[in-house]
Amino acid sequence: MGVDTEGAGCDVRISVEELAKRVTFTQRKFRGFESSQGRGRIGDHEIEIFKVELKAPIIDGTEEKP
Repeated sequence: MGVDTEGAGCDVRISVEELAKRVTFTQRKFRGFESSQGRGRIGDHEIEIFKVELKAPIIDGTEEKP
């Protein structure tokens, strides 16, 4: 579904082939985090665990207030 200039729904005006030409995938690194895998338990169930921990501050241009 597409959207016209007034924001109303309309048919799309681009083909899948044209859209595919405009999409670019890049290799990105997940920086500032550390990940680990393991096993754990919840009650009587053993489960796989995937953990992600922040290892660097997130700098987004805003200042934290105390």
